Amino acid sequence: MLPAAVRNGQKIGWVLALLLLGPAGLAQGLEGVWYGLAPTSLIEMAIACDTVTLKLVAVKQADVSLTARYARGSKFALAQTANLGDQQLLISPQGPADSTVYSALVLFDFVPNQRFQLAWNALDTTARNPLALLRLHQRNPHKLFGQYYYSARFIAALRRLRPLDEMTKPEFDRFFERYAAKVRQATREFEAHEPDYWYKFASQLDGYTFTLNTQALYEEGFCPLQDTYTVQALYLRFYSAKQIAKKVKAILN
Repeated sequence: MLPAAVRNGQKIGWVLALLLLGPAGLAQGLEGVWYGLAPTSLIEMAIACDTVTLKLVAVKQADVSLTARYARGSKFALAQTANLGDQQLLISPQGPADSTVYSALVLFDFVPNQRFQLAWNALDTTARNPLALLRLHQRNPHKLFGQYYYSARFIAALRRLRPLDEMTKPEFDRFFERYAAKVRQATREFEAHEPDYWYKFASQLDGYTFTLNTQALYEEGFCPLQDTYTVQALYLRFYSAKQIAKKVKAILN
């Protein structure tokens, strides 16, 4: 039998976990419609008290990786929520065919009525009940990286930030260094973990670099509401394709 102190510690841990879990009660300001930037479209996320719906809107060109999943809209029942520090877990059953397996969307860096990040590298796992799922996420050692989602009202404010055609070459170089620092930070984090985790990161990095570009633009005071074509045009305004390839390769060397 375990010592009493250990048993008591386990009980306290379970009680704290139960307190973190709640019914489908959302953080104040989170319910509503949010928009995430994809390379050739917007992803609309509608968060209600009992459902989360994801779908593509404003599609400029079909993105096979997104279209199959989101074109018609993917709707998830919201069973419970949980707060872990600055993270909020939106916990859903896997689907009508199996309501005994749960997974979670992980949101963090939430600014009410403005923005949040949807974790790109959260645990890709399921559990038989919300409490077990919560405990798995509590033990997650990874620094989270995410994709910004903005409220419709905040998007109007973002449109008033500086347009890309006002960017000078010194400003581009500062933007690029900020972007490069983000890539290096993500790479260090993923390399520090098990090989399978690094492989997952490397296999998806091409898609995530667009997000890192838009985040760097936002942090430098420029409008982040871009697509892959406008970002590419920005790079080519200051450097040739060959020079860009050399600069990108040098980020991790």
